Amino acid sequence: MLSKLRSAVAVRLHSVLSTQYSALTLWACFFYLGHLVYQARTAPSELGAFAAWYWTAWAIARRQMKPSWHIVSYPLVVFAIATTISVYLPGHPKMGGQVIVPKVLLFFAAIIIMRNVPEMRMLALKAHAFLAIWIGSINLWQFYFLRQQDLEHRVTGLSTHVMTNSGLLLPLSLLFGILWLHDRKWWMLVASALATFALLLTYTRSAWLA
Repeated sequence: MLSKLRSAVAVRLHSVLSTQYSALTLWACFFYLGHLVYQARTAPSELGAFAAWYWTAWAIARRQMKPSWHIVSYPLVVFAIATTISVYLPGHPKMGGQVIVPKVLLFFAAIIIMRNVPEMRMLALKAHAFLAIWIGSINLWQFYFLRQQDLEHRVTGLSTHVMTNSGLLLPLSLLFGILWLHDRKWWMLVASALATFALLLTYTRSAWLA
C-alpha cells in the first residue's frame, strides 16, 4: 500500500512540476514532501528529512539548484545559535550535534527548495492538509470506535504519546484556520475543522485553544 502511495505521489509530483526541473531537484522535492506527510511517524519523517537535504546539497553541487538566502534565515540562525547554546550549557554536546544541526539544515533546504521550485509552496501546504486530515481521522476512529475516551486511554493518533499527537494537531489547526479565513478554500476548512475537533478529543492543554 505504501509503495502504491509513493508511486502515486511521484507521478503527481512529476506531472505538476513537469520536465523543467532536473531529476535531482525532483527527488529533493519528493523526499521533502514525504517528510511533511509522515511527520507523525519518526523514522520515515527523519529519513525523508535526511534525504531531502542530501538531494538538495547534491543538486546544488551539480549546479541544478541555486543556494539562496532569505530574510527568514536570520531568525533561523538566531534560533539555531540559542538552541545550541541551551543544549551545550547543561553538558549535552552530543545532543546538540545530533538533533539541532539536522533540523537547521532542513530549514535551509526547505527554503532553497521552495525558492527554486515555486510550485512546492502549494504542494507543501497540501501535504500538511493531508496530514491534518489523516491524523484527525485516526483520532476520531480511536475515540469513537476504539473507545479511547478517558484520561488513562486518550487518543494518540499516529503517534505513540498523546502530547506528541496534540503537538502536531495544534499548529495544523491554527494554520488552516487562519488560511481559510483569507482564501476560503474548502480543503483548508476541512483540514482545520478536523484537526480542531480531534484536538478537543486529546484532553490536553492544547485542547483549550481548540
